[in-house]
Amino acid sequence: MSRYDVLAKRSTPSPKAAEGGKTTAARRGNPGFRQFSAYLPVELYRTLKVRLAERDLDLSQAVEQAVSDWVEKESRAK
Repeated sequence: MSRYDVLAKRSTPSPKAAEGGKTTAARRGNPGFRQFSAYLPVELYRTLKVRLAERDLDLSQAVEQAVSDWVEKESRAK
């Protein structure tokens, strides 16, 4: 496989990504998603990581749900 094949493969979203996939790798290759970062207090971050592990979720899923809930709440408040 040439390096061009590797590049072509990277630019083609996986089937899971095309469906709004659940994995970070699938989201990374999907142009419908954007990466961002945020800072959290250490204790909140630790608690979050424990809860994510208990529910077998990844951070992206939790953040997406939290932001979606917040946007919906803010929309209703207006």
